[in-house]
This record gives sequence, structure tokens and C-alpha cells, in this order.
Amino acid sequence: MTHKRSILPFLAAGFLAAACSLFGAAQSGVQKTNTQTAAGRTSSVVSTNQPSGSQDTSVSSLMKSFPVPPNSTMDSNSAESDEPDATSGSFIISSTSDIATVVSFYETELPKHGWTLRYADANTACGVTQYWKNKNIYLSLAFRYEETALTIDGQYLRVDAQSIGKYLQDFPLPERSELVDSSSTSWEFYILQDYKAVELFYRQKLLALQWTADATPVPVEASCGVENPADCEGGGGGSSCPSGVTPMPSPTFDSRKSITLLYTMPNNNEVELEIVPHGNATILYVDITLKGLDSAGLPADVPIYPGAVLQMVAPGTVEYQIDASLDTVKKYYEEQMKTAGWTPDGNAIEISGSYLQTWKKDNQKITVQIMSTGTGSMLILDCSTCR
Repeated sequence: MTHKRSILPFLAAGFLAAACSLFGAAQSGVQKTNTQTAAGRTSSVVSTNQPSGSQDTSVSSLMKSFPVPPNSTMDSNSAESDEPDATSGSFIISSTSDIATVVSFYETELPKHGWTLRYADANTACGVTQYWKNKNIYLSLAFRYEETALTIDGQYLRVDAQSIGKYLQDFPLPERSELVDSSSTSWEFYILQDYKAVELFYRQKLLALQWTADATPVPVEASCGVENPADCEGGGGGSSCPSGVTPMPSPTFDSRKSITLLYTMPNNNEVELEIVPHGNATILYVDITLKGLDSAGLPADVPIYPGAVLQMVAPGTVEYQIDASLDTVKKYYEEQMKTAGWTPDGNAIEISGSYLQTWKKDNQKITVQIMSTGTGSMLILDCSTCR
């Protein structure tokens, strides 16, 4: 399964270009180099997951002091965003040290900066991927070889626990569960329980919540300790290993298959649970497909064209198909939005077959976009302040 990480790209080109990058970084413009020496071997012992704590941690402050291994350089151009208040980010470190030294360096240095090692997985690039946390900041470090050069790919994300509350109210969680990744309609949990126990937990709890099971369990690919199960093909080492480099350690294939459970909530929203075995623990992916208009969270006084057929719902956005011309729908919204107390925010943008107008009222903004489909119109109502 491909886990959702962003809203479907349904807006027409040139309109409503959403500038939201998943990974940014506070490192941009600063190149760090460390030429000290260190020695040691790596440990693949899985660390017990500790509670996150209630205090938020600043991403920028943590990453400004992020340590760089011996004989290594952080690429100042690798960051995808340089926003100082970014909640997520990425970076690349190139090293001439051996992989054991670099892995050992982080196992020693990161705890001094408040990081806790959650667990480590072998990857299929002749290395390992470590997963760290510092309060509510989650960090992955993938040690891999690019041709013959050792590279460390870092990705970090601040996870706010309240992000699960809007669409999954009363969603039950097994004991020893931790939210480690989230987006508007997708969440990832790490659960220190066997995956079969987690499956049984959800079968019982969701039935009690009157969620409707849509299908029998769907087995998916087996896991081998990497994010993309397709990478398991070929086993450890493989062609990605440079000549003379020994994988550390070699990935092992887990023959247990993940389970996917499909449910419909009482409000008609659809939920998919993918329960992935991970040693003695479980990785749980939760994806929700919004079906009800109320889930979009639009202001109550935004008019809906009579007879419009709902096509898609996303946080702050709805899409309709309408059996009427662009000009007819445009006239309706120009009249009805003013009647409801909305005022135009700038001039409308009109090109052949398309119309876009942003409206404002108090501290809210709504964009009305209409596109001709030949036999009718497509209407998109987007509330940037509702997400």
C-alpha cells in the first residue's frame, strides 16, 4: 500500500498552488565540517520507546546544534526548506570515515543532545537506519553508500499529539503506543506489542465503536526492516554495495505478512489500518478518506450550488460536479457570497474555461474555483484558514 502523505493534487495548474513542503531544514546556508577522529562499533540493540513528554521541542534549535561525525561534512544545499520555524526537515552528510565509526559516533553523541535511540533497522544500501526521538521530534538517520561514498540521510519531524483528534475522535490505541508521524489524514504509530495482538485489539474495539468492517483482512507484502517493502528483493548487500564493502548488518526478510483492515465510520468516513510486524513490536499506519461534507470544516455560511454532486472531500476543501455552465455557477457565487457577507479579496482570475475568486470574511478566506468540463462544471471550494 502507498501511504497517503499529502492531499490529492486536484487543483488545476496555475491555481491554488499549495506551498507546503514535507521536509524543510534550519541548516540552509551553513556548512558544518568535523575532522575529529573516533572509534567504536555499532550496536543494533532496539531501545525501549519512552513517553514523549508534554513539552514541545524547537526543531530549529535542535538542528542548529546537530553533531557532525568525524571527517564528515553536512551539505548546506541538501535542505529542502530554510524556514526558521519549520516543523520538519532533511539534510545530507557526506563522510570519508568508515560506517562503523560514524554509526558509533551518533550512538555516543546524540544522547548528549537529548536524543533517545528508539530502534535501528538494517537497510538495503549496505548500512543501517537509526530512529531517534527528542521529546516530540522524531529523526531517522539512514547510513548508506552512494557509489563508494558513505552518506547519511537525515529526516526529522515534529509530531503534535493533538493532530489525531480532528478526524479520529475516540480512536482507541493499544498500550505502549506512540504517534511518530502525522499529516492531515494519515498517521503512523509505533506500538510495543506483537502485531497479531494489535490486530485483535482493533477487531474488538472498532466493532464496539460501531465501525463497519468493509472486507476481510488483506495480507500485503512482508517486511524486511525498510520503509519500502519492494527494497527487500535481492536481500542484503545486493548490487547497491560498492566493491569490497561488507553490509552492516545484512537485512533479514520477515516472512510474516502485514494485515490491512478496512472500516467505515458512523460519519461515513473510510479508514484503512495497515498493521505491520516489526520484531516484537508493530508499526500501524492509519489512513482516512473523508466522505462527509462536514469533515471539510468549511464555514456554515458558504453556499453550495443547488444540485451539486459531491466528488471529493479533504481538510478545508470540497470538490463538486455541477450540471450547469461555468457562467451560471460563477454568477450564482458572485451573488450568494456577497449576500452571505463575504467580500472579494482581490480581482478574479479568469482564463479560458476557468474562473477563480478569493473571498474574505473576518479572519477567514474562501477560494471559489470553477472549471468548465464541456458538459457542465467542476466546482472547488477551498478554505485555507480552515485547515
